[in-house]
Amino acid sequence: MALAVTLAVLVSGCAEEHRAPPPTVASTLPTRIPAYDGSLPPAQAVQALVPLRVRRLTVVDLDQVRAQLGLPELTSRSSAAGRSAFRTRAAVAAPLLDPFVLGRVDEKLRSTFGFGVDDEAWEAHLGRAGWVVAFRDGADMEAVARAVAAGIGPLRGATVDVGDHLLTHDVAGPGEQVWAADPTWSRLVPEPGEAFLVQRGCLDAAGGPPGPGLRPLDGFAVTFGDHVATVRVDRDRSDLFARVRRGSPAFDAVFRHGVADPSSGRIGYDVPRPARVAALVRRSELPFGVCAPGH
Repeated sequence: MALAVTLAVLVSGCAEEHRAPPPTVASTLPTRIPAYDGSLPPAQAVQALVPLRVRRLTVVDLDQVRAQLGLPELTSRSSAAGRSAFRTRAAVAAPLLDPFVLGRVDEKLRSTFGFGVDDEAWEAHLGRAGWVVAFRDGADMEAVARAVAAGIGPLRGATVDVGDHLLTHDVAGPGEQVWAADPTWSRLVPEPGEAFLVQRGCLDAAGGPPGPGLRPLDGFAVTFGDHVATVRVDRDRSDLFARVRRGSPAFDAVFRHGVADPSSGRIGYDVPRPARVAALVRRSELPFGVCAPGH
């Protein structure tokens, strides 16, 4: 059944997507720096905060994860049993690509400041050091500001944006060029999902040479949702079948039944156990995204 869903996702969007201009990588740095727009989907909105020096972006939409697990109303004020049930189910059924920024201080934040991880709308990780936490509407951002001023754990040195409900660390500074100035990367994450990976550039091949038949790759994105992963690259790629055939024992145990659509630049996989994708993403063990020989 999951394979049928994957095929349907690949086929149903082709006509609509072909009407849109294909994504292209900008050849020169843009001069306009877009402002953050919280009305956009998380994987697109956060790109206004991601500096060009960052090569990898991961996003987990916690509102989507809660809805998928049947607990859409969960907050830090929910019962301990409810919060525990969410953690237990998410640990096996959700693609939580990175540990929660607030995870190790969640209990202290809840008891002292009245907020915690369960008040987040989404969370993004920018390379190794940067991160963005977006809180739900109605969150007490003044309490968040007090926790930052108190220097609680990872909040030390973070910045609070009360108006946009954001908590950030090591994001783009004033005048710094950002991903959102190039529409290539937002076009690779056009649909809702539980989690996203956006990678600028290709990946080194693990365990051997890249192999024949691959063209240079400027970047790719993966959208995870409902036990399916959809990879997007640029359209009309003659090497997409070669890329979907690549694998490794660890990868093949998690990403199954790959189906490629070269004209739209998409690969669909079944992901029966979504929690297992996190380790592969962290190790960059994603064979479909490897570099072409000589690149």
